[in-house]
Amino acid sequence: MRDLTISTEELNEIYLMFENKDKVEIENIINELYKEICHELLLDNAELQRYIEKNLNSLADIIINAVKQNTLDKVFITQKFIEY
Repeated sequence: MRDLTISTEELNEIYLMFENKDKVEIENIINELYKEICHELLLDNAELQRYIEKNLNSLADIIINAVKQNTLDKVFITQKFIEY
């Protein structure tokens, strides 16, 4: 089972990944990450893939705004907000 919990340190790494990038660069990063995730999870549901692909640009916009406002913790939920 994969752990989807994001630590504060990992959130900082995500911030650094997107910091000082323009929209095209962020979209490219997101598209590459999407491909990696599909491969790793063996995602072969075409309908689900189309749904995700249609929303990748919106995700880029959300990330751009979150980086500018330093609110990535609202996009990527960190460990401190997860109850066990």
